[in-house]
Amino acid sequence: MGVMQTDPFQMNFRMPWSQPHPICTFTNFDPWWTNECEQNESDPIPANCTGCAQKLPLKVMLLEDTPRKFERLHPLVIKTGQPLSSEGLQRFLCQYPEVAEGFTEGVFTKWWRCFPERWFPFPYPWRRPLNRSHLLRELFPVFTYLPFPKEASLKKCFFLQPEPIVGSKMHRMHDLFTIGSGEAMLQLIPPFQCRRHCQSMAMPLEPGDIGYAGATHWKVYIIARGVQPLVICDGTALSEL
Repeated sequence: MGVMQTDPFQMNFRMPWSQPHPICTFTNFDPWWTNECEQNESDPIPANCTGCAQKLPLKVMLLEDTPRKFERLHPLVIKTGQPLSSEGLQRFLCQYPEVAEGFTEGVFTKWWRCFPERWFPFPYPWRRPLNRSHLLRELFPVFTYLPFPKEASLKKCFFLQPEPIVGSKMHRMHDLFTIGSGEAMLQLIPPFQCRRHCQSMAMPLEPGDIGYAGATHWKVYIIARGVQPLVICDGTALSEL
């Protein structure tokens, strides 16, 4: 996961409720698609811009309304209402410390919390490569019932503190993520070469939210917000083979 330092001359972050009228420039993040931008329809659309140029709205749905078929082009947020419990997270960190980053407990504290299930709070060098598809469903069992491909897998879980200035750090995700706890702002940004045909989208996220946006058509960024630390798990719906 990369960390992107924002430049006030390049990105003008606006919260959805503070922007009553859309400003149709690439440097502004609008919460939803707008059709008020002037575009030259005669300009050919690059091949990798066709997904975002379709102006498919960001689907926001409850768990029971999740479609049965996975749509790679359509960005979505699923409101599961199932945050990650502190006990579940601790057990997971004890078993798979190699998929965690930013959890700053001391070595002795880690050992004490993991004992006797795990003797050393470090990755075992002799362990076989992790089955990251299994890890995703072990940590978030709800994925068993969602339409994502069986190859969907977990990359890493991060512990992030909100910045004093909202939007000062943007954390790059892959194409699939889950909010374990805390609050965040999602930013979907089209590729640079697509800025004449596509617009950015933004929306606030809550604990338990699952998000997806195809990496071919979007750059996915997360901004920690609120007062509580953010636990977010980054993953991908693509095959790792």
